[in-house]
Amino acid sequence: MIFIPFLMGIGIDLYVPSMPAIANYYHVSASLVQQTVGFFMFSYGIGQFILGILSDIIGRKKVILGGAFCFTVASIFSVFAPTIYLLIGLRFLQGFGLAGLG
Repeated sequence: MIFIPFLMGIGIDLYVPSMPAIANYYHVSASLVQQTVGFFMFSYGIGQFILGILSDIIGRKKVILGGAFCFTVASIFSVFAPTIYLLIGLRFLQGFGLAGLG
């Protein structure tokens, strides 16, 4: 539980320096790779709103477990994403899952 607040920083701060390599790997522009950060942040914000309400309804423990599962699965699959668009979607799921932990 102590490390959960640091996941947000890790999700951005460790990711941003690798963005040029990601653009090179997928053969896309840097602006398209920057959208992965935008979608991550957007889903984190939306997720806090939705999952905050949901935690009042079904309980905090279920939301935390679901968020941890979503974040972990999206993180694993993002390593193997064959396209930048799938990576953007997985980054969206990472942000949403991380919102459940916070």
